[in-house]
Amino acid sequence: MIQVDDKNFDTEVYDETKPVLIAFTAQWCWVCQEHYKPELQKMSEKYGTHIKFCNVDIDESPDTKAYFGVEKAPTTILIFNGQEVAQLNAAWPEDVVVQFINDSLGLGLV
Repeated sequence: MIQVDDKNFDTEVYDETKPVLIAFTAQWCWVCQEHYKPELQKMSEKYGTHIKFCNVDIDESPDTKAYFGVEKAPTTILIFNGQEVAQLNAAWPEDVVVQFINDSLGLGLV
């Protein structure tokens, strides 16, 4: 999973040819740090050939947070071809996130 911030967001996300899943998290968010980020890291290793997984710290990237209207952590946004495709709020296990990706993009990851 790649750490993205206000400075490298365009390069890491909009210049990417495959879909990008962005997790908006925060250091102070226990569920983000202890559950969601580790879950997404495992998914990144498993599905990284099909989807790019990124993390944005909402406190360190206020412009990106504001642009997407993120109000709470964790929030997950799926981007494809430079467009926001879908948004998922709260931390979810792998099966729910995979279903979110599959439903949003018409993919069959599993």
